[in-house]
Amino acid sequence: MTTAMRLWFWVALCHLAAGVACAQTYGWRVIARPTTQALTAIDFADSLHGVVGGSSAPVYRYTSDGGYSWTAASGGLQFIPRAISMVNQQVGWAAGYSGSFGGIVRTSDHGTTWVDQRLTLGQLYNSTSGQSVVRNTTVGDKTSPRDTGLVLQTTNAGTTWIERTLGDSITSFRKVLFVDSLHGWITGGYRPAGTVETRPMLVRTVDGGITWGVIPLAAGLSTFSFIDSLRGWGVGRHGSTYPMILRTTDGGTVWDTIALILDPGDPGYLASSFVDSLNGWIFGGTFYQGSSRGVIYRTSDGGVSWDRESIGLSGDLEDGLDGRVLSYGPVTGATEKLPEPPTQFALRQNYPNPFNGTTNIEFEVVRRSFIDLGVFDAAGRLVMTLARRLHEPGVYRMQMSASTLPSGVYYLRMVSGSFTATKQMLLLK
Repeated sequence: MTTAMRLWFWVALCHLAAGVACAQTYGWRVIARPTTQALTAIDFADSLHGVVGGSSAPVYRYTSDGGYSWTAASGGLQFIPRAISMVNQQVGWAAGYSGSFGGIVRTSDHGTTWVDQRLTLGQLYNSTSGQSVVRNTTVGDKTSPRDTGLVLQTTNAGTTWIERTLGDSITSFRKVLFVDSLHGWITGGYRPAGTVETRPMLVRTVDGGITWGVIPLAAGLSTFSFIDSLRGWGVGRHGSTYPMILRTTDGGTVWDTIALILDPGDPGYLASSFVDSLNGWIFGGTFYQGSSRGVIYRTSDGGVSWDRESIGLSGDLEDGLDGRVLSYGPVTGATEKLPEPPTQFALRQNYPNPFNGTTNIEFEVVRRSFIDLGVFDAAGRLVMTLARRLHEPGVYRMQMSASTLPSGVYYLRMVSGSFTATKQMLLLK
């Protein structure tokens, strides 16, 4: 799997975590191309606001419409970002490395600009997790002394960083995750005294990173996800067996194997996300049509069984190096094209209105045009993007779900070139 595929998967995860549910058919599709270069890191603060980082000197882009459009950022050290962690819409960190230098940067204006905080020879930063606007934990490896894990923490927004020693013989730290200000985990490896073999482990904190406990693992976790301080899932491998789905209910002390992924020739699983105790996704790769291609699996029973939801993604994404991003949303064709001919550019009133849960939306397109159709709240903030692509002439109908929105007045707006139309909607739950 390429680093760019890791980005696509995290973009998709952000949309999954937003909880967009609807009666329409949903699936995976390309929604944007922030840059033509490889993309290596991403994080979203919510369903609309996110940041991506890329591999060239460096590249940062930010979005405020759920990933459909991206704006170039400024600033930042000359390293490749390996991880981004947004605490809220405004504040976040990025960490990574290029060559023998590791760097950390911070934004306080939703990714528009990045301020240098650290550039260090011999420290390679693999992952970062913001716990609050002033607290962050960044992990990685040291090249001197060789094979030494590195944990850095700040409690003053990055003005100073403290290096913590979590245990003896730790050789590496790969990923850090906090679910709240107190509970966090780091995956890595350690070498017991008197041995030359590096073994997998997990370290855990319950006090915000002040103290950590080391948990040896039988199988290394290539990716893991927690929904609270106790319940988590991971993908691991022991020996030459197929990848195993592991689950813990005690915060990571004990992991039970609950399933196997039986696809052949997989190069690894790079990302996972559970949104509740039943529903989750795994993103990785498998051998498909003669080459290693991206693959996505989904579970709806807590990880006991998995369905392959997408494979290959699309032919033009095979090498993963052109900076495209994927989103989980209405698939092409989910919007119904009605048999009647269009007479003008028009946005019709939704029905029913007022509505509870779902409502129908219809609009007319008289010539091939780019249609931007969105829902805004009473303060003028975009809360949902319904369409943002080219449409052929026709009359279209879609069903909109408002399951994630509170009751209130909303505005449906359609824009196509110089044409703009707005309709008021009333959601009553």
